[in-house]
Amino acid sequence: MFWTNTNKNSISASFIFVIILGLVLGCGGGSGKTCVGELTFEGKTFQGTANEASTDYKGEDRVEAQARDNACSSYCIEGDKGYDRMYQEFIKTPEAKKINIDFNAEKITLKEKKWAAMTNEKLSRYIDQCRKGCLKQHSDGTQVIAVKCQ
Repeated sequence: MFWTNTNKNSISASFIFVIILGLVLGCGGGSGKTCVGELTFEGKTFQGTANEASTDYKGEDRVEAQARDNACSSYCIEGDKGYDRMYQEFIKTPEAKKINIDFNAEKITLKEKKWAAMTNEKLSRYIDQCRKGCLKQHSDGTQVIAVKCQ
C-alpha cells in the first residue's frame, strides 16, 4: 500500500514538474534574439548582453544597440580609472553604508562591489557620462564594440 501511494505521488509530482518546466521554457526562456557586445580596452575585454525583453531601445537594431550600451556600462564600472578612483573614495564615506553590501567583505568580488556602488547618485551620474562617451567613441569609430547575435 505504501509503495503504491508513494509511486503515484512520485509520478504526479514528476508530471507537474515537467508541465511547469515546459511552461517556463516555452513562455519565457530563450524567446527572441540575444546579443553580446564586446569592447576591449588596454587588453581587457568587457561584455554586455541584451535580448528582446531587456532592451529599452526602439527600432530594428535595438537589441544590438542595447548590447553595445551594456558593454560600455561594463567597461565604465569595471575598467574605467575615473570610476575606480571615485569608488575608492566613496567606500570611505558614510554614504557607502546606505548601500546594502559590505564593502569590506572578502567573499564579495571587487566587481560585485563596484556594481553595487553605482546605485549611489554621484557614481551613477559618472557611469552615465562615461557610457555616453564610450558610445560616442564607437559612433566616431575610435572605439570598436563588436556585437554578435543569435
